[in-house]
Amino acid sequence: MPPAGALSAPLVLTCINAHRTGRLLAGQFFESLGGSLVHSRTIHPDMAEAVAVEDEIRTFRVSTNTLSAAQKRSLLAFLDSL
Repeated sequence: MPPAGALSAPLVLTCINAHRTGRLLAGQFFESLGGSLVHSRTIHPDMAEAVAVEDEIRTFRVSTNTLSAAQKRSLLAFLDSL
């Protein structure tokens, strides 16, 4: 059995990385120019996003799915039947 919080082998792991940025002005949060979500990957290095120095609030979160391989197949079969 995996340790608490770990994923077991039959689970299909899909990770979504979210890097969000912004700043506080007079106690109010403002998103970075262009939005608070900063993409971690690009199709070309020249397209990489930069974060302004003034955006001192930066968070990073990884979201994973919790579907087993069998649950994923069942869900996809259901969606295909619609």
